[in-house]
Amino acid sequence: MILSILFTLVGVLLISIVLFDVFMTVLHPQAESPFSTRFQTSMWSFLRWASRGLRGRVRHRFLGLAIPIMVAGLIALWIGLLLVAFGVIYAAWIDAPGAFKLPDPLIAPGWWDALYFSGVTITTTGYGDSYRLTHSCVSLPYWRE
Repeated sequence: MILSILFTLVGVLLISIVLFDVFMTVLHPQAESPFSTRFQTSMWSFLRWASRGLRGRVRHRFLGLAIPIMVAGLIALWIGLLLVAFGVIYAAWIDAPGAFKLPDPLIAPGWWDALYFSGVTITTTGYGDSYRLTHSCVSLPYWRE
């Protein structure tokens, strides 16, 4: 039980950091954010390294794609971090009796089931093969949508 609460707190902390990062990136772009600044700096360095063999207009056009690539990559990073954060929260409670209904009740649920459930909940309205049963787990996806 204490481990479940600890995992839940870690997941909530990661969600808070991602939301703070989104806030700082979108509304205060001149400020340092926990993930965005490092990600964009690393991506720019990589793209400059990848273009070192190109010359002239080709290099200029290649580096002109940096902003769209960095924006798409940053959004993917945020979604991935949220997937992991909610997966950690779900993993803390997925083996609690009566919390989730899984397709095969004989197989013990694990981390992959929690990440699968988190990914399905983030990207779709769900498949219906696994779903929440307790009130606290039912209200969690509505909070994040």
